Amino acid sequence: MMVGCEYAISNAEAFAEKLSRELQVLDGANIQSIMASEKQVNILMQLLDEALKEVDQIEGKLSSYEEMLQSVKEQMDQISESNHLIELSKTNSETLLGEIEFLVNHMDLSKGHIKALKDADLSSSRGIEACTNAAEALLQCMNVSLRPGIPFYTTFLICVWHFIVFAISSFI
Repeated sequence: MMVGCEYAISNAEAFAEKLSRELQVLDGANIQSIMASEKQVNILMQLLDEALKEVDQIEGKLSSYEEMLQSVKEQMDQISESNHLIELSKTNSETLLGEIEFLVNHMDLSKGHIKALKDADLSSSRGIEACTNAAEALLQCMNVSLRPGIPFYTTFLICVWHFIVFAISSFI
């Protein structure tokens, strides 16, 4: 029985020694695995740091683009406002031109009527008739009904224009 016990003890010692060697091998593998993992973690941390730097750069560029777009938007708003003012000015000019043409067409006194008034010959019936016709034409020009919405200065400008035409024709 003793022999059996010694055999069991020596088997146990051999088994323990075998387990110890396998444990050392596994410990070595674990240490190498941990060291390899640490290197991989360090590489991963470096990659994350680089990614964060790139994200910061991209955010900077995006902020710059946003500022540029805001500037472009403001310029477009100004251009739009300018276009609106140009359209308004064009519309007003066209309306004013139409009104001036209306007044000129209806307040135009012919050269013959101006001559009849300027060189009034009241001694002959023909001269009186020409002067009367010219006076009626002048009265029609003076009584032209203004369209609603024509400002006073437009009427004033037309009157000044007729005065200038009359004054120039007096010297001709």
